[in-house]
Amino acid sequence: MNCVNFGISIISTQTPSAPAHAGGWSPLSLTNSEAAPITVGQVCYAFGNNLVKLAQSDGSAAEAEALYLVIDTSIAAAAVGRVVAGGVVRGAGAAMSYGALGFLSATAGGISATPNLTAGQYNVLLGHWINATDFQFNPQLPILN
Repeated sequence: MNCVNFGISIISTQTPSAPAHAGGWSPLSLTNSEAAPITVGQVCYAFGNNLVKLAQSDGSAAEAEALYLVIDTSIAAAAVGRVVAGGVVRGAGAAMSYGALGFLSATAGGISATPNLTAGQYNVLLGHWINATDFQFNPQLPILN
């Protein structure tokens, strides 16, 4: 078998000190734009330059575009905290069984085991549980019902 070197180097950018983040994309540091703290496993959307707010399936299209999952234990209002745009996250939402799908909830920041099928609201597949505590976060685009 012949191998071709394309000059590409793979460098690990994972942060081993991030206990909630088991692997995947490197954490980003963004500011909580909510009036209250946001916590590990909550789903967020981009709200301006380096700002995040809690995503929800029964709000606007922007609020349903879930881009990030919080990996810090808690991020106070107006504070900077760590989120990921993909990968495995420990403690995301309620514990589920292997293979269970996770959808954006109508509850701000939540992950639901069932899709939102209400007319005029959004259905957003966020990923799946790879065991009882670890969630493979791979958000898809919102679909208007």
